[in-house]
Amino acid sequence: PPDNLEEARSVRSIMAAAVGAVVTSASLRIGARVKRGPDWKWGQQDGHGEGVIIGTSPAGLARVKWDRSGETNSYRVGQGGAHDLMLVAAKTEGVSCPQGHDVAVRLTR
Repeated sequence: PPDNLEEARSVRSIMAAAVGAVVTSASLRIGARVKRGPDWKWGQQDGHGEGVIIGTSPAGLARVKWDRSGETNSYRVGQGGAHDLMLVAAKTEGVSCPQGHDVAVRLTR
């Protein structure tokens, strides 16, 4: 997780710019929100929903836990030219704060 507010803003802006892009080995980030990508061939493992990258496999695949199905599996992020995952916007919850106050948000897995 980011160590400070500036780093968190940087990570957030990078991820926002990449929403809709396929996940590659270079863009693979633990905690990133994903959905099935253009080369998906894994049936209903995702429950037709979104998931979160929870790690990588020794082969460099992305490990994803799916929100709807609860399944955890590994997916290609460029191996053999195949991209099973696409980035989606992070889930956010509304926060109300008095003007002039900073809000710190901690992302958990």
